[in-house]
Amino acid sequence: PKAATTVRAGSWERWRLVNAANARILNLQLADAKLVQIGTDGGWLPGPAPTAQLQLVPGERADVLVHFEGAPGSVQHLRAAAYDRGHGMITPDFDLLEVRYTSQAPATEPDPTPTQWPTITPLVVDGPTHDLQLGEQMTMAGGAMQTTFTINGQAWPKVTPVAGKTGRTDLWQVANTTDMAHPFHLHGFFFQPLTRDGQPLPLAWKDTIDVPAKSTVRLAVRYADHAGMFPFHCHILEHGEAGMMGMLDVAP
Repeated sequence: PKAATTVRAGSWERWRLVNAANARILNLQLADAKLVQIGTDGGWLPGPAPTAQLQLVPGERADVLVHFEGAPGSVQHLRAAAYDRGHGMITPDFDLLEVRYTSQAPATEPDPTPTQWPTITPLVVDGPTHDLQLGEQMTMAGGAMQTTFTINGQAWPKVTPVAGKTGRTDLWQVANTTDMAHPFHLHGFFFQPLTRDGQPLPLAWKDTIDVPAKSTVRLAVRYADHAGMFPFHCHILEHGEAGMMGMLDVAP
């Protein structure tokens, strides 16, 4: 049966959205509703971000305020619009959630958008730059073609760790050389996205970010006060399983 929820016209809800799909990139839309993103992977945004469409890659999270503006008795759907991941892998439109408006008179709830927001201080890079190239290789195995996904030409588990140090902030340049999107996920730490193909990205604390085909993202990664080994990988799980995973070695 289709998932469903009942709402009252004019009411507000706060939704914590998590893309728990194995590979689907979700472009979320909800007709007759106002969407205001207030948070992401690592907590609050520095201010409200109204949006008509919210993209979440596998593993990505978002906090959203939803104002239901449909007519009493109507039905809408939280919908994932079609998305082309590359290599002809197109996710078609599909409905995730049925939103049923009650027949009651519209509510008159006040706008809950906060008036005060936390300050996010931009990180200052004081460490080295790490260039990470996301690639793929086609080989023959047992008479069949096999795809291996790589980072800097290396496939997990035979990888050279990135070297970090507690308290330091490094610049990571993640370049996707392939013809398909790769959601990049770092364990253990949050980062601040800087640019995608030279264009500034919104200030936020994240641990997951989309790296579309033939694009480059720049990330400021601060290693907090915990040392150890931490993986990073494509969050399309079969890509990580097929080699696109590396290790971060943070020294005290």
